[in-house]
Order: sequence, then C-alpha cells, then structure tokens
Amino acid sequence: MTPKAKTASVPAASAPFIPPYPPSLIDRVIDWLDHRRFPAWAVLLAVALVSFLVLTLVEWREGGYPMGVLRPLHVLVGAGVPFLIWLIRYFDRSAESALAEFRSALREGADPQSLRYQLTTLPRTPTLVVGGATVLIIGVMAWALIGDLRLLQVATTPLSLAVFGAILIPTWWISGVLVYHTVRQLVLIYHIYTRQTRIDFFHLSPLYAFSHHTRRTAIAILLFVYVDFLVADPALRLHPMNLGAGGLLTLLAVVAFVGPLGGAHRLLVAEKARLLDDNAGRLEAGFHELQLRTDKLKLAGADDLNKTLSSLEIERAALQRIPTWPWEPGTVRGLVAALLLPVVIWLIQYGLEKVLGG
Repeated sequence: MTPKAKTASVPAASAPFIPPYPPSLIDRVIDWLDHRRFPAWAVLLAVALVSFLVLTLVEWREGGYPMGVLRPLHVLVGAGVPFLIWLIRYFDRSAESALAEFRSALREGADPQSLRYQLTTLPRTPTLVVGGATVLIIGVMAWALIGDLRLLQVATTPLSLAVFGAILIPTWWISGVLVYHTVRQLVLIYHIYTRQTRIDFFHLSPLYAFSHHTRRTAIAILLFVYVDFLVADPALRLHPMNLGAGGLLTLLAVVAFVGPLGGAHRLLVAEKARLLDDNAGRLEAGFHELQLRTDKLKLAGADDLNKTLSSLEIERAALQRIPTWPWEPGTVRGLVAALLLPVVIWLIQYGLEKVLGG
C-alpha cells in the first residue's frame, strides 16, 4: 500500500466543536468553581457565610439591631447570590443528564454537543442586559412600594445601606438571570421535542428524561418561594411586592413543568392517532372479509381470521392505554406534593393557632 493510499484509508478526525456564542459571566464563574481544589458547594457556602457575617456585623455596629441578635432575613440575603449560582449550576447539570438519557430519541442529524452547549450555557450579552434590567425594575419597585426600610431590618446609616445594597443588588441581578436561564432552557427543551425528536411509540422511556428535569426545576423554584416566605418579616411577607413575586414564581414553576412537554404531547397524540387509524383500517378490512365469507358461506380459515381480529382488538386496547404526556405517574405526584404540602402545613398551623388562641 502506498503512503498516499494508506493516508486516505484513515478516517478523518471529527471537526472540533465551535461554540455558537461566547459564555456569560455566570457560566465563567461556574466553570471557575468547577476547577477549584474544593467542591463548588463549599466555596459558595463560604461566600454566603462571609456575606451574612459582614452584613450582621455592620448592623450591630450601626444599631440596626442589638448585638448578638441574628436576622433570618439577612441569612437569606447573604446566601442569595451563592445559592442562585448553585441553582443555575444544578439546573445545568440536570439538563445535561436529561439530554444524555434523551439522546436515543434524537432525530438523525441532530447535534448533541450543540444542544448540550445551548442547554447549559447562557449567551453573554443578553444575560448582562437581562440582569441589568432586573436590577433597574426591582430597584424602582422597591423604592416606590416598600418605603419603610425597617421592613428590611437594616439601619438607615450610609454604611448600613451601602453594605446591604452591595449584597442585595447582585442578588437582584442574578435573580433576573435565573429567570432568564430557566425560561430559555425550557424553551430549548420545547424546541428539542418539536424539532429534534424521533417518536417511537413503543419505546417512550427516553422521552421521559426531560420531565425529570422540568420537575426538578419546578420544585426548586417552589422551595425558593417557600423559604422566602418563611424567613421574611411578617409585614414584608404579606407586602404586595413580595406576594406578587411569589405568585409569579409559583406560576413559573407550574409552567416550567408542563410547558416544555407540550410539544412532545402533541407529537405523541398525533402518532397515537395515526396508529389507531391504521389499526381501525385493518379491523375494518378484517370485518369486511369476515362478512364476505359469511355471506358466501365460505368459512374455511374463519378461525385464523377470528384470531387476527382478536389480535387487532388487543393491539387497539394496548394503544389506547399508552399515555401521551411524556412523564411517569410518580413524576406528577412528586410535583403535586411539593406544591400542596406547604399549603397544607400552613393551614394546619393556622387552624392550631386559632384553636389554641381561642
């Protein structure tokens, strides 16, 4: 074999993946965390503790509250940025795992590497814009609606307000990024279902993969809402701004679970209808053949025809039982429990307070 022929027989190396856009600041931070000596959660926990201690020490010094007193609201504020970074990282890992499970259902020609990048990486410029707009909107709303700074449990001194703002503003920024990240990721999942999915009605397990991710997303959002209401000052907890934010996030949690799966639902409904129509056509032909044989008193092979019709009826019953929503029953039960359990606990607590108080 000549050198030229030998070279030609070696398969060409696959072209390196070229990202379609540069990663966002958040993705660079997460990448930095993933390459540290210590686990990412340990670094984020340390940042949360330092933020909380700095805020508390300043409030003690400025007279926001007596020395030795700890405010649960400030625990939440101090942990805000680290927790939201961790949550975005968690959503990325969850989506990446779901895509790996889903891979066998991808259409031929779909690029898993590109889909993985889009699911786990935010574009740089839109992320900056969304975060900045969120800070502006929440800042204006807080200034216009809260009014009384005592609801935030901080002193009105310049140092206290500066430290609290230095911690709170990044939290607002990344909160907007989290919502953008979640909505964008869920829209991408919807597009994967509607544009990149190969439906195999008798092999549905891969289609359930993203329902696990959307359930995790919904539950994480609900937990964030519950924790906020748990630690907030009672006056702030029932403030219209806080109630509005909690209501929107709860709605987002429900939409996060159901919305992206709607595309797969429509595909499965169409495929189920096609299979049932095909089955109905075969049943019609079988019954027509049986009627012809009966009319002509030609009953030879009628037993085989009867078995064929019975098999078609069994097939039809089996097709009708196959669900058209891409999730397992336990997936929905877990989400409903996460949605209703805190409400039930609150109602029990409220009832006990009324009974004992009365």
